[in-house]
Amino acid sequence: MSALKILHISHAGLPDVRVEKTALTMKKRGHHVVFLGGQPINGQHLNVFDETYYLPLGNSLQIVFDPRVKRRWIKKIREINPDFVHAHNCIVAHFLIDEDFPVIFNDHELMSKQTSKFEIRSMTRRMAVKPLVRSFAKWEHELAERFPVITVHPNMTKEYQGITRYVATVPNVPTYSQVEGLEEKPERHGNVYVGGDFSLPKFIPYRNLEGLKELIDFDIITGIPHREMLQRLMKYEVGLTAWRPHPFHKYTDPNRNYEYFHGGLPVLTNHIIKTALFIDLPYVFAFNKYSEIPQIIADMKNVDHSSIRRFALNNFIWEKHENKIVDAYNKI
Repeated sequence: MSALKILHISHAGLPDVRVEKTALTMKKRGHHVVFLGGQPINGQHLNVFDETYYLPLGNSLQIVFDPRVKRRWIKKIREINPDFVHAHNCIVAHFLIDEDFPVIFNDHELMSKQTSKFEIRSMTRRMAVKPLVRSFAKWEHELAERFPVITVHPNMTKEYQGITRYVATVPNVPTYSQVEGLEEKPERHGNVYVGGDFSLPKFIPYRNLEGLKELIDFDIITGIPHREMLQRLMKYEVGLTAWRPHPFHKYTDPNRNYEYFHGGLPVLTNHIIKTALFIDLPYVFAFNKYSEIPQIIADMKNVDHSSIRRFALNNFIWEKHENKIVDAYNKI
């Protein structure tokens, strides 16, 4: 494949480590990668994009009903003049359904299964966003009918099988360069949660941690550079993805689980996530009820942290999945 200009589009902005890793896969193969986002550009984790652009999307009703939004995006895409468009999630990807660009549809979120996240908003905002939410399933299906699909989870992939000509699962694992050379700590103490959920006015339904602080002690890591976060994980004993069970967990593949593994940590999560992703992995411990967590945590303390890290380096690395991304381009 000769050198190409590949445009990544997203309703979100940067940094976005998933988008950046995907772009890096093709940049390493000599291609020019560009980003166009619907939210501001606030830096990059991996400094991968050769050019970045920000084009506001407007509100939910405008995305669905105002043709000027699509026209602005299509105009900008034509100005960039890419050889391929790598479209992340359906909100902006759907602008391309009736266009003639060569496209890969990269679905990280399966938005049609996430409608509960919008229920925490006020009644006025729920009503305003309803047309957008109702459009997700239609857009996802139409995109899959036209374009190759990449997902983050095997259960997402199953949703698209039989609809698209190509679908592959590329999990949310880190690149080797992100995790190589982390410094081992001689002693480890305590539990840790990575994420800013506790700073929100209300938990997102499928990231509900209500009552966890009353059950166990743990530290929270959020708002620091990715490499620094990974290095900090090396001093803890247990990584927490202790969200209360939710139906969407059948489809979710949290980055933090793999980050915990690369920090040498066993993971505490709920039974849905373990069953969907890690059914046979001994480093993942699952609860059915929150009341079980203190005893499970106690049982997690005597593990070989070095063996977890070695397992992660051998199994949970982005480079092991890059061929699926390259294959998707060859299917266009």
